Amino acid sequence: GFCISLNMVEKMKSNHKTVKYVPNGIDTNVFHNQKKKRKKVILAVGSLKKEKSFDNLIMGFNKFYNKNKDYELHIAGEGHLRLELELLIKEEGLKDKVHLCGNLDLNELIDEYNSAECFILSSYTEGFPKVILEALFCGCKVVATDVGSVKDILPQKYIIPNNSVAN
Repeated sequence: GFCISLNMVEKMKSNHKTVKYVPNGIDTNVFHNQKKKRKKVILAVGSLKKEKSFDNLIMGFNKFYNKNKDYELHIAGEGHLRLELELLIKEEGLKDKVHLCGNLDLNELIDEYNSAECFILSSYTEGFPKVILEALFCGCKVVATDVGSVKDILPQKYIIPNNSVAN
């Protein structure tokens, strides 16, 4: 068996005689820091589905925004929770500060990574989240929930508790 996350190796050994760890990677010729002026934007990227925990991210951003009025939250991706998230954004009073960007083509995505000050991964489950590598190589500051291989990529001080809206 092959797995992309070190924390999956032991679990996979129960089903396979041999398990090989093969980490995900990205094309650093494509994902690189273009040295653009950064905007006060926190970026998240992923399908609009429950596992990405964008509802918690929006509620947490609301608390952050109360002390940091010059920031925006951009969420790139599309999915079946779009209407639910739009309603939550409206209920939280963040219509002008949280933007659901939809699916972006590669150039638009790279531009978002290179314009945002910070990237956040809010998922409650992941394997090896390539979006963290994409963001890092594009020069974003990165924080992420404690899922999958995040501990293999980021120092502990940049890892936040799962399902937390307070931190």
